[in-house]
Amino acid sequence: MLYKIEESFRCMKSSLDLRPVYHWTERRIKGHIMLCFLSFYVLRVIQRKLTEAGLYITAEQAIEELDRVRAIKIRTEKTEVYARTAAERVIRY
Repeated sequence: MLYKIEESFRCMKSSLDLRPVYHWTERRIKGHIMLCFLSFYVLRVIQRKLTEAGLYITAEQAIEELDRVRAIKIRTEKTEVYARTAAERVIRY
């Protein structure tokens, strides 16, 4: 199971761009560890949900693709409607 731990640390360093941060109080140290853990957990949930949906892309690729999506507000005399651009690179197997 050591490989899973090592892969997790690689993921935190590359995908989440986490680096050592020096804190001097116990409260800040615990807060930093909690945020790192929470970020890692959210990344793993995203990866699992993508796989379950049949989207075989990395979480990073999904985030990049979502960053390209834009919403446009269209107003008429009586209503407001939002339209969005389409996600282009969806990979299904």
